[in-house]
Amino acid sequence: MAKKYKSSKTRVVVERERERERERERERELVHSCHQSYCWPNAKILFLALAIIIFVIYILQGAQGNATGDSFWDGAHGKYALKYYTEGDTTILDYGKHPDAVIPGMTSNIGSHMRLYGVGFDIIPAILIKYCNLAFYEIEIRSFLCALFGFLFLFFTGLIGKRLYGWKAGCLTLIVTFFTPIVFGWSFHFQKDIPVAAGVAIALYGFLSIFEKLPDFKIRHIIVAILGIALAVSVRLSVGLIVIFYYVVGCFMLIVFNKNSRTKIFSSSMLFLKSIAISVTVCIFGLLLGLCFYPYFFEIGPVKIITETFTLANDFFHNPPAFWNGKFCRLMDIPQSVDIISYLITIPLWVFLGIILLGINGLKNIKKPNFKILFTVFTFLFPVLYVYFQETRFIGWGHTLFVYASIAPLAASGLITAGGWIKSRWYKISFSIIVFICMLPTILWQIKNYNNASAYYNVLTGNPYYKYDLGFTEEAELRCLKWLLKYEMTDTGRVYKVMCKNILSKQYAISKKIKHVEIIEGGIRAFASIDCDYALCSMTFAPLNVRKEWFPPNGVVYSEKVDGKPIAVAIKKCPSDALGIRLIWQQDYIKGLHELEKSYAFDPRNFGLWYHMGIGYYHIGQYQKAIEFLAKYYGFWSQPDEQLYCLTYIGASYVGLKEWNNAIDMLQRASAINTSNKQNILPFIQYNMQIAMSNK
Repeated sequence: MAKKYKSSKTRVVVERERERERERERERELVHSCHQSYCWPNAKILFLALAIIIFVIYILQGAQGNATGDSFWDGAHGKYALKYYTEGDTTILDYGKHPDAVIPGMTSNIGSHMRLYGVGFDIIPAILIKYCNLAFYEIEIRSFLCALFGFLFLFFTGLIGKRLYGWKAGCLTLIVTFFTPIVFGWSFHFQKDIPVAAGVAIALYGFLSIFEKLPDFKIRHIIVAILGIALAVSVRLSVGLIVIFYYVVGCFMLIVFNKNSRTKIFSSSMLFLKSIAISVTVCIFGLLLGLCFYPYFFEIGPVKIITETFTLANDFFHNPPAFWNGKFCRLMDIPQSVDIISYLITIPLWVFLGIILLGINGLKNIKKPNFKILFTVFTFLFPVLYVYFQETRFIGWGHTLFVYASIAPLAASGLITAGGWIKSRWYKISFSIIVFICMLPTILWQIKNYNNASAYYNVLTGNPYYKYDLGFTEEAELRCLKWLLKYEMTDTGRVYKVMCKNILSKQYAISKKIKHVEIIEGGIRAFASIDCDYALCSMTFAPLNVRKEWFPPNGVVYSEKVDGKPIAVAIKKCPSDALGIRLIWQQDYIKGLHELEKSYAFDPRNFGLWYHMGIGYYHIGQYQKAIEFLAKYYGFWSQPDEQLYCLTYIGASYVGLKEWNNAIDMLQRASAINTSNKQNILPFIQYNMQIAMSNK
């Protein structure tokens, strides 16, 4: 006969205790099965040992002072936030009303949209700079702090793996994340996305810990979840709100897919209300704590700042030049699937192998779905699909880097479960060796290219050198500048002129108060015409023919390489090119050509010379040479105005050679593209056309 209880309350307590015992038994069985999967040492100790080693590596790499051009915008934003909190300065509330809110060395105003970015990360270096008098080390401080948050992202991603399949899965998750080169490279550069990713990883770990005990809880798990949400919100509100959405969906999934939790939560109204209270506390406290890092929040309140943030996210127009799949184009010209393609070509293939194996394991156990795995899969798929259906695009997936806090644990779990299918100890060892062999090429690549790890592409891309922009070339250019300062520009008694395209090198020189270097802005197209001692050039945004036929130019004294191929170089300039071009524009064609011929002899691939040499040869009557150089330049990398002048002078040169048909053809083409009706060239076109037509 069934045992009778004195009251229904006693029955509920006893049944709950039995259910807890059954759950503990299932956990012990799961841990035991994981222990049987691999012949590893104590997995928890191994996890901590790996974490310590990775921490040291991150600190050493972060101390190098890695940065991007955005670092100075973000740094200024953090400083204005600190002024708001400590002095009541309201500049940060609307930069558009303060034209003096500029970064030293730059003339452009800080964008008003920056007020919708939190300062959860940026205010930390601002505090250190102001109160510890460390302005000279701003780049190093930001890089070091970014590395710390990068480690937090990796550490809590490992703990998520531990929540899914035990400490061994946690260890493997650490390895998977650390040896994903693009994640490693970004960990020292993305000074907004890395803290956001760390916040998401911390929050997800806290959520899984709460879900495991709900309706019971541990205070530390509540605190971890709140801090994770707050960190994500404090930097990017949109991502923080997505994390809160994760928690809400996770609660519903817990009720649907976890019978034990569902039974406990609905066993009494008290436990149900307790679960609701825990959830509301986590979400509301996390959101409000994160919003405290938005000065704009204190002016307009939570509802309006949320609506403005999502409006900005949906309407933000971002259309920079891009080099994608071997073509030079604009970002909005690339298919909308660019984000998903970026995942496929920049994540090591063995990571996808782990996810596929996990999917197979899920199909094998489809009648007993694993709630934790399903929830983690949701946190991976939702942001990817959300970004896919947005109009705003970005090359690469740095803005959704936080999804790797779900991808890496899933991949590690797949490899762990696949090992559990095998019963023989020797087959298990063989499987582990096969997995390691699959990982080895990526590991060796990352070790070899650790400074430019963000340039990684997997084997699906073939040769990425001529298909995509490789990594943070602006940071690679900065390392070229540092090399020049150490080994070439050592005479502080003179001023060296250095050309560079990106603002990072210029801001570095300003922040370090380097007085014997003058930074001149200019890119590859202007390389020949800028009068300077050295030039810093990279492959970024360069067309395919420029990459193949010109880069790197002659005169390279130092280069940053990926797989032995240069992505950024420091060049000692030939002084004759800029001088010759200046003389050509001054209509001193004889002297100008004399200088340009010396430059051409030094580097005949220097395409910036061709146009001016063609103009010069026309004016001294050497029409065949004029046609040769202008035709080369026209088809290489010319602007519309330059194409107009090329066709016009080629046609005029054919007139000089009395080749009337060719002259008419070129002059007609010039007239066709002269849509702006440039009066300074139109009479010249008409004059030569009349000569050619009358002679024909």
